[in-house]
Amino acid sequence: MKLIMGLLILLACQQSFAFTEGYTVHTKVIERAGKESLTIVIVDGALNKGVAKDTIEAIKNAPSKDIYLELNSPGGFFQEAQDIYDYIKAEKSNGLKVATYVPSGSACGSACTIIFIAGEERIAGEAAAFMVHGAQRESMPGFLNPLITNHIQQLYRDNGVSSEWIIELRKKLVFSGINDFWFSGRDAASKEVGFATIMHSGLIEYDPPKIDPQIHAR
Repeated sequence: MKLIMGLLILLACQQSFAFTEGYTVHTKVIERAGKESLTIVIVDGALNKGVAKDTIEAIKNAPSKDIYLELNSPGGFFQEAQDIYDYIKAEKSNGLKVATYVPSGSACGSACTIIFIAGEERIAGEAAAFMVHGAQRESMPGFLNPLITNHIQQLYRDNGVSSEWIIELRKKLVFSGINDFWFSGRDAASKEVGFATIMHSGLIEYDPPKIDPQIHAR
């Protein structure tokens, strides 16, 4: 009983931390000789209220429609992530091409993974960290929100994540309970998981497989 209470308290603290920490959204533009410029939009921090508006605005204002969306976030509000996902998917028919990227040393957890799977290419650093779990009720941290959790699982499946892998996680109370499940970029890109479409073993490479020498790790 003490163990269960301790776990619930820890989860409540983690959710509070994710919602109170700030975030930054900033843009880099790489000029490439003989090629269209490359825009890198970087989202760093918790997915608090306003991050979707700022991220979408950064993408809209990009000088090109060839965009890398770099993520480093523990997660946050589900709707913020969903709004970014919806925008990326809707604008694809208008020529927007977004590759999502979590470099080695960065993490993408919880709601952040919804943004990650929206990418036309989903690039994971070999030592990047990913975390999935069932969505918690905003008003009751530590308690599963089955409606949103089922929706997230369907988003994963719609974007090529292995159904067998999701079923295995449900057996571990990841989507049928409140357990967190962490996995590496190497695991994310495996055929058994299908979470990422490309794995990079080096530092940031924004033009795979050909590396632009002007681009380096931040």
